[in-house]
Amino acid sequence: MSISTTDDVRIERIQQLIAPTILMEQVAITPKASEVVAEARRDSEAILKLSLIHI
Repeated sequence: MSISTTDDVRIERIQQLIAPTILMEQVAITPKASEVVAEARRDSEAILKLSLIHI
């Protein structure tokens, strides 16, 4: 009886990721993108606060 290996059968390769701080230095965010993120965070916070009120 043979034992088949089933771990990681769908992984083709492994690629090391760089640290987030290095990525942030290499890929600068634009002022517009920064404002979009800030607005989305404010909107998300408002939605969550409204959800808590109606519980």
